Order: sequence, then C-alpha cells, then structure tokens
Amino acid sequence: MTDITAACKTLDAYNSKIARIVAALPDYASLSVEQNEVMTSNFSKDGCFYRSIDIHTMLDCGVSPEMVLKRPISCDIPNSVGVPCRSIIREEFFGGMIYDLDRHKLFYLDMTATNILLLATDTQSSLEIISILNILGVTETDARDSLKDLLTQGLLADTKICAHTIPRIFKSDDLSIPYLQAPFIVELEMTHACYRECKHCAYNASPTANRKFELSTEQWKNAIERMVDAGVMSIRFTGGDFMFRKDAIEILEYTDSLDVAYHFLSDTVALSEKNLRSIQKLKNLSYIGTSIDGPNAETHDWMRGPGAFDLLTERVKRIAALGVKISLGTTLHKNNWHLVRDIGIKSASLGAAYFEVGFLCPIGRGASLHGLVLCGNEIREALRLYTEGVRANEYHPMQLHYYSRAREPEATAFSDISSIIERLPYQTEWPFSRLRVKPDGTTYTAGKLKESGLSIGINIMLDDLRTIWRKSPNLVALREIGMGRRLHSLDIGIIPLELRDD
Repeated sequence: MTDITAACKTLDAYNSKIARIVAALPDYASLSVEQNEVMTSNFSKDGCFYRSIDIHTMLDCGVSPEMVLKRPISCDIPNSVGVPCRSIIREEFFGGMIYDLDRHKLFYLDMTATNILLLATDTQSSLEIISILNILGVTETDARDSLKDLLTQGLLADTKICAHTIPRIFKSDDLSIPYLQAPFIVELEMTHACYRECKHCAYNASPTANRKFELSTEQWKNAIERMVDAGVMSIRFTGGDFMFRKDAIEILEYTDSLDVAYHFLSDTVALSEKNLRSIQKLKNLSYIGTSIDGPNAETHDWMRGPGAFDLLTERVKRIAALGVKISLGTTLHKNNWHLVRDIGIKSASLGAAYFEVGFLCPIGRGASLHGLVLCGNEIREALRLYTEGVRANEYHPMQLHYYSRAREPEATAFSDISSIIERLPYQTEWPFSRLRVKPDGTTYTAGKLKESGLSIGINIMLDDLRTIWRKSPNLVALREIGMGRRLHSLDIGIIPLELRDD
C-alpha cells in the first residue's frame, strides 16, 4: 500500500510539473492575415526554421541552405537535451528567435521549435518534451522532426544545462502584433564625426561635424543596458566613425559585459595597435565592419581620400591576423560596379571574413553624386557579377540568402525582387526588425523619414524601448504604409502631406 501511495504521489508531482510547464508556454493562436503576409513576404520555411528571402542583411537568419540537413527519420533522439550555447531566446508571433552568442548566428523558429527550446530550459527529458507538445496539439512525428532540426543546427545537444549556458528568455507582451516584440538590432549613431570626409556620406560626416548634442559615455551605457533588458539581441555601433569617440573602447567593453551581440563600423583610422589589442579580448564582438570602394587605390581613394586604400589594406590584414572577423562592404556606383568581383577577391585576399554590396544613395553629401546612381539594368548586372563570385567561392557574403541565389539559374536568381530592382539605390528599412538612434538619442527608422516631424521627440533617454517600438509615430506610420512589406523610398510619397514637414 505504501508503494502505491508513493507511486501516486510521484505521478501527481509529475502531472503537476507538466501542468505548470504547459501553463508557462505562450498561447499561440493562428496567424492573422497581416501576420501571415509579413512572414510569407519576407521568409521561406525550411523544417522548423524561417529563412530570409530579403535582400537586406538585417532580416537575414543564420540558416543557410547547406546548414539545414534533415536527419534520417530513424535518427535517435537523446534521452536528455539542453541548449548548449550562450543564447538569447525571444517569443514572437510566429514562434520565436534565438541568437547563439557563441557562433553569432540568428535563427527564426516556428512555434513548435520555440516551445522545444523553452521546454529544454525547464526539463531535459526528450519524452517529456514530446508529451507536452502532444498536449499542445503537435503530432509526435512533427515534434521529433523539430527536435532533429534543432539538434542538427547545434541549438540542442545531448547535454545538461549548466550555469554558463542558461539562455536569457524574453516573454512576449502581445502576440497579436505583426512585427517583432522589440527590435532585433538597434543601430547607434554614436557620432557624426569622422576622420574622413567621403564624397557619398549620407550624414555629411567629417572631422569638424557638430558634436554638441552627443550623449555622454554614461548616458550611452544606461541606454545600452536598457536595450539589452528589453530583449535587443544585437547592437551596431556606427556614425560617422564610432572610433572617433575617445570612449569607444570603454563603451565596447561595457557592452561586452552585458552578454549581447554587437559589432561596430569604422574607417579603421583609429584602429591602432593598442585599440586592436583591447578589441581582441572582447568575447561578444561579432565582427568589425569597414568599407572598400575599389580593388586598388585609384578607385577607393577617389571616394575616400588620398592614402585611404593603403591604410585600409594594412589595418584589415592586421585585424584578420588577430583572429577578429572583419566584413568589407562596397558602395556600388557607375564608376565601380563592373569591378565588384575584383573588389570581393581583393577583400578576401586581405583576410576579410565577409564581403557585402550596397548601392549609392543620393542623400546627404551623396546628393552631389546623383549622376552616378545605378539604373535598374546596372543593378541587375552588378548583383549577377556578385553572385558569380559567391558561386565561385571567391568571397563569402554576410547575407546568407546569396548562397541559395547562387544555386539558381542566372535568369531567375533575383526574380523575386524584380519588381523593386529599380528602387534598390533608394532602399529604406521596413520597421520589422530594427531601430536606429541618432547621436542625441532621438530614434527613427527608414532613412527617408529620419528628418520628418514623425521622428522628433522620441528619445531613448526619455522613453522605454518597447514603448518607442510600439508607439513611435514614425514607426506606426511606416507600418501602416508598408502593410507587411518592406518599404522603399518611393513609397514614402504616399504619406499624407499633413504628416510631412519637407
């Protein structure tokens, strides 16, 4: 009788545990029409993963075509599983996101996979996880397939969770919204000062830029900490040249201590040996980004100034030698687009981990270069040449969807964006995934609206990040215009005149 009583108590305890876990999981409902439009317009589905089909790096996911390899259905699932990496997990309307801080990879997950990861932080038993998913209406086959996908990607492992790998979890506030709970990435314009005065700079950055209203070191630290607490997964430090600030290393070290992913953009002028030694010690820095505008000094220095190319090549080689990843990006215009493969090959030869392409926008100082903006046919040919280099393994794109495009026939590689190809030089960010902050703390997104009355007064020092993300007039207007699509500057013309101040 004692054995029966003990068994009943054990069963009751087990059932109570299961009930508690189920109650803690998000109550996902079917996607609304708008939410479904957002996902089908921006992502394709591969197993339990969403993969970006966008042409913009900020929406890209860490799952490339060759990464998702379905395990045979007979593959054994470990009895216990855990999340083996330092990671950030966020619930979202479509499921969730996980950022692997050790590998610097972002994954967008469906609802089943998200629940598996959340369960794996509470119980390591695979059978319990499958049982709970069954209660939620997931078939055993689907549950096992998702477990295998996560195991294949290294997001689960046959291991017990230790203090070092306990994920930081951010619960959703509202699963009915058709955008992320908080921006995935926040881009911080730390200063508009720069060591150079490049011809195309959208911000008119220069050594003499006005710095009167820049936030102080402590103000930036406070803002960054609150961003991390709100669930931001990645921070981009930019400018101007972020390294122009004397407190740049101090701010990087502080951010590193918060266990959030980050990277910074710099012309490399300030990347002295002393600074590079400090940077080498940072554990959460994903990469350093800088620009290369040609395969030689003649092309690059035309945009950046005398001596820029020689300094760039010296610094990039040194950064790569220290084991710090560096991404080189080129701004394509009529004088250099035909050299895109040569620029990529040069970047790889210097040790760059990634080579990216963008297109000249005639804004800021770049307005004087309006005649150099590429037409649609030139953009198509530039993208074709760039993809040829990816196909030939001459360099590696940061935007992983280029790998899948490289596998497609040339005639169809960019067919999904053919309707917007003419607008690419003027492309602006649709407010699904990121927020941008000016040197004085004012927030905005989409470059073409940054000076409008819609973006004035919403400041990171005064307002909660999630409140800004939900209620900023700038973002609300853009979402209403976009209706689930990426926005481009030509769309901005349909904003009611009473909302514009230009």
